Amino acid sequence: MNRTQVKSSFIESIGHEGDTLEVAYKGGGLYKYTGVPRETYESVLGAESIGKAFREQVLKGGFDVEKVKPEIEEKEENL
Repeated sequence: MNRTQVKSSFIESIGHEGDTLEVAYKGGGLYKYTGVPRETYESVLGAESIGKAFREQVLKGGFDVEKVKPEIEEKEENL
C-alpha cells in the first residue's frame, strides 16, 4: 500500500486502500486498521493536527488493528 508522509510528532506516514488504513509510526511500528472509511482517512489527512485527528477518529473509533511485521523479519523467517 502506498503511504503519504505527514507532519506529525508520532506518525511517519499514512495510507488507505479499500477499508484498510495503514499507519507507520515514527517509533518504527507499522499497523493496519480495518473497517476505516475513506472519509475518515481524508479527514485525518486534512486536519490541522494529524495526530489529534488520528487519535480521535481512528484510535477511539473501535477499528480492528493488526501490527504488521517489518519486511526484514519476514525475509529472515523465509531463510
